[in-house]
Amino acid sequence: MQIKVKLYASLRRQKFDEADWEITPDQKIASIVEQLGLARQDVGTVLVNGLHAGWDETVADGDVVSLLPRMGGG
Repeated sequence: MQIKVKLYASLRRQKFDEADWEITPDQKIASIVEQLGLARQDVGTVLVNGLHAGWDETVADGDVVSLLPRMGGG
């Protein structure tokens, strides 16, 4: 099974902008983030096919997973 992973802003550093990614059936977002070597606390927003998703959401073949960093400001 294959998905597309898109990384934004600081999450792209020394990684990629967009890549095809092999997954196992019923793989969860949290597992994908771990495989990517990203710290969970650095990921602020997760989208699957453009819709907000949680860490325990499973992905399916052909899904697009977008990961955005936490935003700060003041």
